Amino acid sequence: MVSDWVETAMALSLIGPPVAHVGFSMGAIFGVPTVGALASIKAAVFVVGGIPAGGGIQDPPLRPLLLNAASKPGQSQVLMVNTTQDEIFPVEDVHELFHAIPGPKKLMFWEDNA
Repeated sequence: MVSDWVETAMALSLIGPPVAHVGFSMGAIFGVPTVGALASIKAAVFVVGGIPAGGGIQDPPLRPLLLNAASKPGQSQVLMVNTTQDEIFPVEDVHELFHAIPGPKKLMFWEDNA
């Protein structure tokens, strides 16, 4: 999937380099390695994403892949936005991914009382 995004970005580079990525849920999961692979990305927003570890989603090999990819987007400013009650992305796993990202970043949680 990441190679598809990189290929798409390269095809669109005729009109200008990709400068930002915004991903929600699965787009946030795939966004982490995509941003790491594209040096031209200057800003990224990952919404309701992280390392999936609940809600019936169990993919142990994904954790080290995401943590390794997260260590690469050093040129990007990153904003992560998550909820405190997400059944797929536990708060601890969101923090682990967030802290693996170098450079300027901000993490925001909203309290989900539903």
